[in-house]
Amino acid sequence: MLILTLGILACTIWLIKFFREKLMMFLKASNIPNVKTGRFGAIGDLVGKSVDGCLKQILHYMNDGPEIQKTWFGHYLMVGVMKPEYVEAVMTNKNSLYRTPLMNFLSPYVGDGIFTAKGTAFGARMKAQSSKIRYGEYVSDFLDLATVRMMNPFYHPQILFYMTKIGKMSKKISTELRLFAENLITQQRSVFEQNIQRGQQNDNKDDDKYKTVMEMLLEEIDKERGFTEEQLADEVNTLLAAGTDTTAVVLSYCCLTLGMYPEYQQKIYEEVVEVLGDRSDVTQEDVSKMHFVEMFIKETLRIFPIAPLNVRMADDDVILDENYVIPKGTLIIMSALHMQRSPKYWKDPLKFDPYRFLPERFSEKHPFSYIPFSRGPRNCLGARYAMMNLKIVFSKIVRKFTVKTDYRCLEDVVVTVKLLSAPTDGFKITLYQRK
Repeated sequence: MLILTLGILACTIWLIKFFREKLMMFLKASNIPNVKTGRFGAIGDLVGKSVDGCLKQILHYMNDGPEIQKTWFGHYLMVGVMKPEYVEAVMTNKNSLYRTPLMNFLSPYVGDGIFTAKGTAFGARMKAQSSKIRYGEYVSDFLDLATVRMMNPFYHPQILFYMTKIGKMSKKISTELRLFAENLITQQRSVFEQNIQRGQQNDNKDDDKYKTVMEMLLEEIDKERGFTEEQLADEVNTLLAAGTDTTAVVLSYCCLTLGMYPEYQQKIYEEVVEVLGDRSDVTQEDVSKMHFVEMFIKETLRIFPIAPLNVRMADDDVILDENYVIPKGTLIIMSALHMQRSPKYWKDPLKFDPYRFLPERFSEKHPFSYIPFSRGPRNCLGARYAMMNLKIVFSKIVRKFTVKTDYRCLEDVVVTVKLLSAPTDGFKITLYQRK
């Protein structure tokens, strides 16, 4: 009886504390307009829908509502922020730099790695497409399952999730992906140790100028600074996950828009030929001269941002202005897909116009109205590298091929919204060898 009484007392105290916290959140956020949901709120609108359907519903809230709005998703308070000034206030606030607890559902794969990096710069050939475990497919499958879990509160408790079919599938895939990363680390550790030995023999200090990410991570373990083997695996998986599809998807979108606008394709071809001449290699100096190529890529990313939603957790109260406070513990949702296509912030938003990104024109825009790589302290660490990489590969494609697509206009491209976006009907791209 004593144990039962203490258990009931502990549960009662926890419930009082829980509801008190939710009441305080409700009062602090009382000025924020409510989302127009169905009879049973956001839970009724979202649960039971596909991942794509859930995220499209969230975008529907944003498109049809005010520039800031709130709703409850289970026990989470969600605040959608659409106004660029508010997005800047969130993305640069020290109290909203933390990932949402929903991102913890990626931990079986990426652990505690920084999930904002890009690249696969490990000094090794991944052979991911020919690998027996089909690395790219596994990453895609795992992210899809994690997104399903994020969108369904009934899957949030760990003990329940891993009893389900998708929970068991998620665990199996994450184990395989972890083994893939560990094998890569073992392979590169052997190369790293050989390089150290060779460096000691040759005393060649120039080798320090060109280090891969893997070498730098292995050095941290070698220096015994508290960087563990587990953390190394987390960072490797994070970098692999972030770099598996992103560049390929952006390039595919660029080819799609290239095929849709032959006049811009010709202009890009002429710029590439002018910069490179007869050379096939592309230098960093060449990349810096490809001004129209960069504007074209940026406009493609405006229309088709690969990360449609950016979610942060308020670690403490976030004050937007004298009217609005986002309470501690709130999930804050921002959408590049909504904001970059909004007529409030872009004239003729579905008109494809690379000249929007001429310096003198873009300087008139609020910088946080364009966030394909996020912004602020938690912006994508690989943004500059990604743009350089995109310009190099894109220039080589345009130099060798004429690109065509079956899509006639931007409105024909229906986007499937997941953690990464993609056209529902595929990219429908055909490449023709230039004569």
